[in-house]
Amino acid sequence: MEIKTKPVWYRKVAVPVKPSNKSLGLEDITVHPANENQKKYGIVCNCVLKLVSGDIRVTIGQSKKNPGTIYLAAPGQEKVGNIFYQNVRLKTELQAQVLKYIESLMK
Repeated sequence: MEIKTKPVWYRKVAVPVKPSNKSLGLEDITVHPANENQKKYGIVCNCVLKLVSGDIRVTIGQSKKNPGTIYLAAPGQEKVGNIFYQNVRLKTELQAQVLKYIESLMK
């Protein structure tokens, strides 16, 4: 996937591009490649976020509506019409840091 430099929300958030951030409770990000079946659907990788409160697994996918950008899908995400609802809600800053870090690995 070619990373585009289009302005998107997560690139505008002031967070470091690294796998940890104590102020957000993020201890580490472990990245696992997507399997062949996931790749067919635009999934880039799976991540385990090691948080101070426990671990959570998220999926990173390539955006179809905004090529060259990625998105984060938290567990239990449901689509109703054109709206996505998340049962697990992560802070915007935490989502942005994960996405920026994954983009840095893809360059």
